Amino acid sequence: MIKLRMVEDQAEYMGLECGLDFMIGNFVSCNILYVLYVRGDSQIVINQLDGVYKVRSPNIQEYYNDVKNKISYECDVDDVRYRHIPRIKNWEADGLANEAIYEGERTD
Repeated sequence: MIKLRMVEDQAEYMGLECGLDFMIGNFVSCNILYVLYVRGDSQIVINQLDGVYKVRSPNIQEYYNDVKNKISYECDVDDVRYRHIPRIKNWEADGLANEAIYEGERTD
C-alpha cells in the first residue's frame, strides 16, 4: 500500500507541475495574478504544499521541490492558496485522469 500511495502522490505532483508548465507556456502570465489557487484531491499533497504535513519520503521530496520552486521562481504571485477537494466532488477531473491512464495503457 505504501508503494501505491507514493506513486499516486508522484502523479499528483507531476500533474500540478504540468498544469503550471501549461499556464506558463501558454502565456498565462503569473505576473498578473495576485493569488494562485492550487486545488487538488490528494489531501496529503495539498497539506504538504501548504506546510501542514512534512514531506518524509525522499522519492516525493524531489517532486515537492520542483513544484515549490516553479511556483516561487516562475510565478510571481502575492499569495498561493491550497485547497483540498474531496474526490467525490472532483469526479470530472478524476474521470479525465482515469481516461488518460486507460489511453496510455492502450498505446503501450
